[in-house]
Amino acid sequence: EEDSFTDTFGLELYEDAQVITFGDFRNSNTRTMSRLVSQILKIVGGDKVPVNRKNEKVVDKVLPARLVFASNLLPRFNDSAGAVAGRMLLLQYPNSYLGREDKLLPMKLKAEMAGILNWALDGLDRLKKRGSFVQPKSAAPLFKNVRVRTMPTKTFVEDQMVVDGNSVLPKDEVFMAFEAWLEGFSTTLAVHYDHFFSQLYDNYPDVVTTKPRVNGEQVPSIRGLGWKDPFG
Repeated sequence: EEDSFTDTFGLELYEDAQVITFGDFRNSNTRTMSRLVSQILKIVGGDKVPVNRKNEKVVDKVLPARLVFASNLLPRFNDSAGAVAGRMLLLQYPNSYLGREDKLLPMKLKAEMAGILNWALDGLDRLKKRGSFVQPKSAAPLFKNVRVRTMPTKTFVEDQMVVDGNSVLPKDEVFMAFEAWLEGFSTTLAVHYDHFFSQLYDNYPDVVTTKPRVNGEQVPSIRGLGWKDPFG
C-alpha cells in the first residue's frame, strides 16, 4: 500500500479522504520509505501537497486525512529529526489469535452492536472535551522502541546525556556507549560511526568537534554534551 501511496498518481485516490488506512504496513526499501516520510510530514503538518491526477492539471492542496497504520512489525521511518515519531499515537494489541480464530466472531459482534456504538459515542464525548487523542500508557515501551528505530541518535542523547558546554568526551567513548545502549532494544538496527555523529551534529548544532591532547596525542572528541550518569 505504501508503494501506491507514493506513486506519481498515488494521492489522487485520497485527496478528499478523512482517513487513510494502511492495512498491512511493511518496512519498505529506503527509497520508498523516504518518499513516504516526506508525504506523511506534509499531510500531518497541514502543508499543501501536489496531487497529480491523470489527464488533469496538478493541484496543490491540503489533505484533511488522518493516517492509520496497522502492522505486525514496528515501523522504521527514516526521520532522524523525530518529526514523524513526535506525531504518532500507538495502540498495542498484544494478543495473537493464530490457531484459535473465532469464526463466529462476526455474529457475536453483530449482537453487541448497540453496546459497541454507545461505547464509541462515550469515547467521542471524551475526545471532544479533551480536544485531542492521548498516548495510552500501555504502549509507552512500544513508543520508546519506535523512537529508537526512527531516530536512534537523538533518542540516545535524550536518554543518556545532558547539554553541557564545558564537557568534552572522546568520540570513541560516546559511540561505544551508544552501541551498548542500542543492544538493550529488540532491533537489528545498525548505525555506522560517521552516520551517528552526522545525526548528532544535525540535531545538536551547538555540539562541536575538538581534539584535546591526552598524553601528547590528539583525541577526537565532542564538546557540548555530558553524561547524565557518568560511566564507570
